[in-house]
Amino acid sequence: MSTPLRLPADRFSPPPGERSKSKQRTGIIDMDVVVLAMGIVFFALSLVYVRACSNL
Repeated sequence: MSTPLRLPADRFSPPPGERSKSKQRTGIIDMDVVVLAMGIVFFALSLVYVRACSNL
């Protein structure tokens, strides 16, 4: 089988379907940070809600 023809601009990028491991790990770490931040925000909002309800 022959390999697909690649354009000169693509010579520094990995072939399709192959992402570098560091990019995959960076994406996972970024998603972890986003989920953690969402949890912290949700917890803070729940504390604000409890305090507001106790003032009623």
